[in-house]
Amino acid sequence: MGLVEMIKLLTPQKPCFLAGTIRLVISLLLVSLLAACATQNEVYNKPQSRAQLVLASTKNLNIVAMDNVRFGNVGSFVRAEVDVRNRTRKNLSLQYKVEWRTEAGFSVSDMSSWHQLNLAPDEVRSLQSVAKVPEAWGFQLVVKEMVSEFE
Repeated sequence: MGLVEMIKLLTPQKPCFLAGTIRLVISLLLVSLLAACATQNEVYNKPQSRAQLVLASTKNLNIVAMDNVRFGNVGSFVRAEVDVRNRTRKNLSLQYKVEWRTEAGFSVSDMSSWHQLNLAPDEVRSLQSVAKVPEAWGFQLVVKEMVSEFE
């Protein structure tokens, strides 16, 4: 069900004070959501999702996409594999790290290190990671563009 259908269901057919209030509240929520998009880190996918893509820079939004997420087990540890796709028409030099989380969303390992990833235009590359603790349930793939020392 789309937002318009939800508004129609919540809005009485006859004009009244309550209908105006509902429209105002919904409008304020939409403005809040748009303002949240201007933060430093952009998170894609639902917060409750087992796999999230976090762009650690607002310089170039939507430069990469995360697709085809797969989970498995290695003994009592979770293993994940994900495809990362360059959505641009230029070569990308990126850095990424995998941050494992519990089902409640808590970080289970701060030992993640940055890895280099170079992608040609429209190239897809598979990335794998195995959690270091059995409590891990999902992960955040944090991606940022490499910054030249001369910029």
